[in-house]
Amino acid sequence: MASTPDSRPAPLGWLLLCTGVALVAAAGLSALWTIFALATASLAGWMACVAGIDAALLLRLSGRPSDRARARASILVYLFSVAASVYVVGAARLGSGLGLQPLEALERISPGLVQLYLLSNDTPWDWFWLGIGAVLSWRLGR
Repeated sequence: MASTPDSRPAPLGWLLLCTGVALVAAAGLSALWTIFALATASLAGWMACVAGIDAALLLRLSGRPSDRARARASILVYLFSVAASVYVVGAARLGSGLGLQPLEALERISPGLVQLYLLSNDTPWDWFWLGIGAVLSWRLGR
């Protein structure tokens, strides 16, 4: 059966597509964010803007029409990407101090330790960029 340009994916199909997009976006963005954070020896909070734009763009490319549901999905993808990226950055930075490679650090360092490290090393600018990224994700995701 040929699909027409106006055909929309079923709600379950769209949910699975969004989940796949979120995983791909988070994985790619986490790698990129970690590279910039390790190179600059900071959290690289400005990458949150890239995460917001990435989430909105990927959902726009999914073919879902502009509506509030797509904006909400964009925010969810953004939050998932930020959470994954910040965890990877924190684990990689902690692991580098312990002589571990980033992938080894992800396996060995607990989420609680990463959270403690990040809360003691973030700056107001990082929180500012996280807010701007959320606004970008919502605005561009509509």
